[in-house]
Amino acid sequence: MTKRLHPLSLMLFFLFTILLPAFTGNPFFYLISIVTGLIMLFDTLPAIKVLKSIPGYLLLFLLISVFNPLFYHDGNTVLFYINGKRITLEALYYGMNSAAMVIGVLLWCRLLTHYFTSDKIMYLFGTFSPKTAVIISMILRLVPMYREHISTYRNTQKLLGIYGEGTLIERIRGEFKIFGGFLSWLLEHSMTTSDSMTARGYGASRRKAYSLFSFKPIDTLLLAAVILSAGFIIYSLIIGAFTTEFYPAVVLPQLSAKAIASAVLFIITALLPAMMDAIYLIKCKTADVSAKM
Repeated sequence: MTKRLHPLSLMLFFLFTILLPAFTGNPFFYLISIVTGLIMLFDTLPAIKVLKSIPGYLLLFLLISVFNPLFYHDGNTVLFYINGKRITLEALYYGMNSAAMVIGVLLWCRLLTHYFTSDKIMYLFGTFSPKTAVIISMILRLVPMYREHISTYRNTQKLLGIYGEGTLIERIRGEFKIFGGFLSWLLEHSMTTSDSMTARGYGASRRKAYSLFSFKPIDTLLLAAVILSAGFIIYSLIIGAFTTEFYPAVVLPQLSAKAIASAVLFIITALLPAMMDAIYLIKCKTADVSAKM
């Protein structure tokens, strides 16, 4: 159901969920962004696939959190010294806050790449910048294809006994062979694609794209929720409802009515596509039961 949303409403929705939390600077808002992003991922992708990616996000969180106090030594609360450099609690908190922001953005960007197929990109950018639309859609298509081709080439060489798991030098030599074969295929594939586009008249005249997308009531609902929530959150941001300080001491924002209302609006808007999917599934099951009766 969510995949059938209009590209414009989807684009505004992801701009809302990716950019607004990042600009608040508030750790609680980052936490909300992570939780809602995970809920949307579980609603969109197989659970096993999402669970396998969680350790990677945890490792990234740990690395950013630990490395920040090693390079920034501001703050009043000194934990210990390393080579005469202060390691402060405030720098650690700031690193954790930055890590939470990065992970929230990565989760929502992963959802963005899942929902935005090449036809939606062509629809959005094809009118005023056809070349940009083609480049973006080709990147989204070719990068996974290239990764799959390298994996196939590596597995084939392993089966033939050409590429083994020997010493480090042998593995490096094998990877160079794989890269050389892949590069030859890549050049040939690029020439074939270029000839195909030329034969189909690409660039000869102004092209018109056919699209099945239409603005539906659910698109209007999503767009209205995004505009309302974004307006209120930006207003709260301007008046300082989310102001958080880490240096020289950690000062969290007060729990005001505007901050709570902003958080609730963000949660409802961010989870609205998942709610639409749930309602759609309930209607389908109800219809099946009615048909059997």
